Amino acid sequence: MKKLLSALIIICNLAPYAAANQYYPEFDKMKTMRCDIVETTFDANDKEIAVTGYFRIFRLDDENKLLYLQKNFINNLTAYDDEKITFNDETLTDNSIIRIQAQIDRKQMKYTSSSYIEYDDSNFGEQKSVGIGECKYI
Repeated sequence: MKKLLSALIIICNLAPYAAANQYYPEFDKMKTMRCDIVETTFDANDKEIAVTGYFRIFRLDDENKLLYLQKNFINNLTAYDDEKITFNDETLTDNSIIRIQAQIDRKQMKYTSSSYIEYDDSNFGEQKSVGIGECKYI
């Protein structure tokens, strides 16, 4: 019992030192960008099947060249500079996989994306989407 208690005390005392080297995002110091997007979805025959409007809030950590969707880290950045940010993302749901390639043009304040949607149910087939949006700092 004494060994267990001693081990717990040592772990509790060392934990702050282990966490000291970790990066903690300071969202209040980051630029915040809102992109209003209109996305058009097409079926496998390129027939338009839906138009959807939505917005995304991005947080830009220019110092570390990191991007967040709200406060969720976007892992697959392919470019990050003063002119553009490009990234890939993948979303898994219960019945589909959505793969997205997106770009934020920081000079023109434009958002563009192309998505590929693959459903588990073959009745839905495969779909693709194209998103176009306007961005602004908030």
